[in-house]
Amino acid sequence: MALPITRPPHLCPATRPRRGRPQTVTVTLTPGERTCLTAWQRPGARPARVARRGRALLFLADGLSLAISAQRCGVSRWTVYKWVRWFRRGGLTALTTSPARPPGRRPDHAWAHHIIRRSPYSHAQLQVIAREMREEA
Repeated sequence: MALPITRPPHLCPATRPRRGRPQTVTVTLTPGERTCLTAWQRPGARPARVARRGRALLFLADGLSLAISAQRCGVSRWTVYKWVRWFRRGGLTALTTSPARPPGRRPDHAWAHHIIRRSPYSHAQLQVIAREMREEA
């Protein structure tokens, strides 16, 4: 009868300590927060974007991984990380507030880079146009 071949504990992936940052994101909700987030899931209770943020937090609080909760909500993992950070800093009110910049608006420097990339004019010509626009304003 052959003996089973076993690996030494330091070579077994299950017992080897992981390196780097921990991959687990946990969210602990109070009963009141859980009730509020569950109420947000009713149709028409909150805007869809707010309900989606609450749904992601509920998934994480129930023990699902960040990747699975992001997939179920239809967003990226980075977005769920951002929502968790908002929740930890400001609670439920941080999830309901709109972003600091209104939609459709870009900062001036980003708008300038966007125009330069798509413009048939040279950089020098665009500088002249920008200077004229500043003088008009």
